[in-house]
Amino acid sequence: MNKFFFSFVFLASLVARAEVVERIVAIVNTEAILESDIKTLREHAQKAELLYPFLLPADPSLLTKGDRTASLNYLIGEKILQSEIKRLNLEVTSEKVDAEIRNNAKRNNISVDELYNQVRGEGLTRSEYQQLMKDNIERQSLLEQEIVSKIRVTDDDALAEYMNAHSDAKIAVNEFSLIQKKVARKRPTHGPKSP
Repeated sequence: MNKFFFSFVFLASLVARAEVVERIVAIVNTEAILESDIKTLREHAQKAELLYPFLLPADPSLLTKGDRTASLNYLIGEKILQSEIKRLNLEVTSEKVDAEIRNNAKRNNISVDELYNQVRGEGLTRSEYQQLMKDNIERQSLLEQEIVSKIRVTDDDALAEYMNAHSDAKIAVNEFSLIQKKVARKRPTHGPKSP
């Protein structure tokens, strides 16, 4: 009985000292959003290029101010995008990411090593930059496949939008009609006329 009592007291003291290391704040599909994700977002919100503008709240400074609701909504949107990318099989390979990084360096007339040095100067590691590029390529593919490819703008839509933006403009329609007239011609007669 002494051993049982001692074991119980020992376990009870361990439980009393237990701390919550991580907490799940939301689940999107099967993906968890953790308390540490909100903290990490707040830290990265200082670097606007790490965020996806179409997911940002109306006032992006809410993320840096620590607004929990704005941060959670942003992270939920991000998880939904990741889920759709997986569902549509739009994940990109590391080779494609490396090719895009080489293209970025070439567009800026610098070497890949110089690009990574600039990235390091902005506070990003090489792997963070590669992950950022991967995420951007995948999200761009998702936008093109699911949104841009389905946008259809008619001439009437374009004209209506132009007229809304330029209310002082007037529509001028120039119409021309080409009419083909048939002219009766006399056929020449051959030879002398009979009396």
